[in-house]
Amino acid sequence: MQVKHAYLNTRLNLLSGWIKRTDLNRQLIREVDTRSGDLLRQAGLPQTLSGLLSQPDEFDRQLHQLFLREVTLLLRATTGALREFVIHWLRQYELLNIKTVLRARAYGEPLDSTRITLLDIGRYASLSAETLLAAEDVNEIFRVLEHYSYSGLAQKARRNYQERQNIFDLEAMIDRQYFVDLMQHFQFLDPAHKKALQPLLGMQLDRVNLLWLLRYRLNYGMDTSHIYYLLAPTGRWLDKAVLMSLLRQETLEEMLQQLPPTWRKAVSGKQQLTRLENAADQLLQNYYTELFQRSSDSVVRLYCYLWLRQHQLKQVAIIIKGRELGLESAMISDAAGLEEQNTAGLDSGGELNLARAG
Repeated sequence: MQVKHAYLNTRLNLLSGWIKRTDLNRQLIREVDTRSGDLLRQAGLPQTLSGLLSQPDEFDRQLHQLFLREVTLLLRATTGALREFVIHWLRQYELLNIKTVLRARAYGEPLDSTRITLLDIGRYASLSAETLLAAEDVNEIFRVLEHYSYSGLAQKARRNYQERQNIFDLEAMIDRQYFVDLMQHFQFLDPAHKKALQPLLGMQLDRVNLLWLLRYRLNYGMDTSHIYYLLAPTGRWLDKAVLMSLLRQETLEEMLQQLPPTWRKAVSGKQQLTRLENAADQLLQNYYTELFQRSSDSVVRLYCYLWLRQHQLKQVAIIIKGRELGLESAMISDAAGLEEQNTAGLDSGGELNLARAG
């Protein structure tokens, strides 16, 4: 039987008016400041943010706080394992803080310049930013993590750093561990929720592994075994066999030819990794948008909303920063992943059958 969350669906309906307006971010690039406030309102953002258009860092901080408030409202409609799953999803921001402080301590960056980049997730944080910033070096950060909910991560991170003394490798391992832990939370969901979320989460893992694999191989020249060790759990179509096949190829073109049809079609003709990443994001955006609009399952709609809103706000922040820097519209569009109107996506009618609970 389908699990019903009337409050959750009501909240999602109230928050989601912007989803059908897929052109809002493109309009925000083109419009002068006199129209920006109206466009922000249509995007579900306070019109008062228009007064911060010349302060991109503060604008970005306000976007983050807005998103946190929306997640808090949605979490009120969840309980048990589903609530814990969403909270862990939100803790990706805490891991960004951990990586930022690790990088600062490893390279001796000033404390004040680090502080302004940390993100606050309020009551959902397992350790405060101040506690993290108090650690004086990399090893002290590991000791801090051991006393909170990151003891397993701290042990793996310390071992990785002792063996390699490489901050990039350490950050990649932390990224991987986030998805390992996310999948562990996923396993505790009740069967109906797992059935509903599996195809959506699988698509996100496909995207992550594809982009990581290409970047590690083509940009950093890492060896096959090392790359495979750093990948996230396998997802929807990019299973172990596909990933190993990709790693055996020498060029980007050869790798793309080995992709399953859904992904090969989405990234066809993309010869730059940034454009390929934009195409991958567009595929997920199309898929999640249609599922959000067509599904009656509140858990499906919740996960779609989280991903879509996060993605939209990232684009808005890039647009505002680009406008303040006086960049050309085409350059801002490219940076925000809006350089092309790609409507290709999945057959979500068929996928909806897999994404329904019960």
